[in-house]
Amino acid sequence: MNTQHDITVSGKPLNPPKPPAKPHMLLWIDTETTGLDPNQCELLEVGMQVTDLKAETRGDSLHLIVHPDNVRNWANHPEMLKAYEMHLANGLMLACAEAPKTGYDYKHTALNIHEFLNDQLSQYTLHPAGTNVDFDLRQLDVHLSRHLEHPITQGLHHRKLDLTTLRLADQAIGGNPYQNHAGTHRVQDCIRRDINDYANYLDNGERLVTQTRFGACLASRKAYMAGVGRRNTDREIDAAALAVYTGTSGMGFDEVEPLWSELNPDVKERYRFLARLAIVAARTEALK
Repeated sequence: MNTQHDITVSGKPLNPPKPPAKPHMLLWIDTETTGLDPNQCELLEVGMQVTDLKAETRGDSLHLIVHPDNVRNWANHPEMLKAYEMHLANGLMLACAEAPKTGYDYKHTALNIHEFLNDQLSQYTLHPAGTNVDFDLRQLDVHLSRHLEHPITQGLHHRKLDLTTLRLADQAIGGNPYQNHAGTHRVQDCIRRDINDYANYLDNGERLVTQTRFGACLASRKAYMAGVGRRNTDREIDAAALAVYTGTSGMGFDEVEPLWSELNPDVKERYRFLARLAIVAARTEALK
């Protein structure tokens, strides 16, 4: 049975205008805690940064130091000792201790994040992004949602960007994406690193994409797609033909270049034919 009811005016259907679609944006999230299990650890710091999907344009950001509602004694929870040592060394534990409880406790942290997210969600469709982003979302939910009437992450899109996926793919093809990754273990530093790494994978010009094999693969595919359907210019063919000639002559480029202009036109055309084949082969290889 068709239960759809159309609104009509003078017998003509009236279709009310749809609100404009909100731009899709990334919400970079990081938390610092005293452990891994949100039911056993405390929340110390929260960071958020909004960017466009290419991480080229940055929007609003949020940075909160948290005064935990209680801090467990590491002597009774030795599994937290490493995190305690790390956050003592980077100054975060001291910053949390010096932050007044009023205004920096879990309740006020939840209200501040709620206000920030409400403002951003009124403008954008937000996709959570970061490293192991589900870890951060769960920490926020367990520690803070009880101070609101709904989950603190309500309204965020279910599609997320987790850089761990890209890094593991990079590692699988021989890259080393985790070199120089230690950082300070502070949220602003971690978010900055994640955005830079993401820009690297997208090859948006901020960093050399060839720093990783995975990035180089993405770049070659991007170059291929940009060239599909476009006819190569005579100048490009000549440049490729000269490269083929150099590679088959056994001489260096400086020796070959002066000879190129003197070659028989039929010989040049054969090298141009080989150059076209090489271009097709390179495009095919880029898709592998």
